[in-house]
Amino acid sequence: MPVKRSCPSCSTTLRDKHQVGMDRFECPKCGHNATIAPQLKDPLIDEESPGNFSIPALGAAAAAAAVGAVAWAALSIYLNYEYEFIAWVIGGLIGYATIKVGGSGQSMGILAAIITVLSIFCGKYAAVEFASLKYIGRGQYEDYLGTISLDIAALESIGEDPTDSQIADWLVTRGYYNETDRKVTPEAIDDFREQSIPFLLSFDPDAQNYDRWRREKEAEHHVWIEAQGGTLQVMIDDLNVMDVVFLLAGVSTAFALVRRG
Repeated sequence: MPVKRSCPSCSTTLRDKHQVGMDRFECPKCGHNATIAPQLKDPLIDEESPGNFSIPALGAAAAAAAVGAVAWAALSIYLNYEYEFIAWVIGGLIGYATIKVGGSGQSMGILAAIITVLSIFCGKYAAVEFASLKYIGRGQYEDYLGTISLDIAALESIGEDPTDSQIADWLVTRGYYNETDRKVTPEAIDDFREQSIPFLLSFDPDAQNYDRWRREKEAEHHVWIEAQGGTLQVMIDDLNVMDVVFLLAGVSTAFALVRRG
């Protein structure tokens, strides 16, 4: 077990290299030569540096957390996939930013770990809340108008009062149903007759507006979120083992980096 020795004259810490005989040490500072019995270190006392609590370091950690959260949300939205290992990267980023600005020690390590959790949570929350951004760009709007125009042209070929068989063929031909996977249900045929036909017949491309379409799509997304029980519930439902593993990896990495300083 490690030992602790100090000069009885000036309290300078004495190390093994200062030993000149059996339990005899010469102080490198004051030159005092004395016999000092070694004292075992109390295992409950941590003699490591208490570290450096730093407000600028907390600011750096918060800034790194913001970058991590935005990166998590952006990658999840635009790649349409959540890479769990990013949580580990976020922990490392926050830990590095904290010690780079002078933060260190156990207390700062705990704060860095907490900030890591908040960053990951905010990133996942934003990814759910703003998932519709991937589908409401101007390019998607133009694709939407083009699809509706093709649907209208295809509807003209079967008339305004098609039979069930014609509707089923139309849904398969236009790609709304895959005949090899499932048959067109009577409910789908009824919905097409009661909702889709009136919509297509009344659709006026010249009267459309991108901003209004965008707001409608955002509203539809939030209606879906509410139907699932809210954003937090969607996050919980999407949680898996790897999320937990990399969350713990990120938190422990941030804590370890800062604790060591």
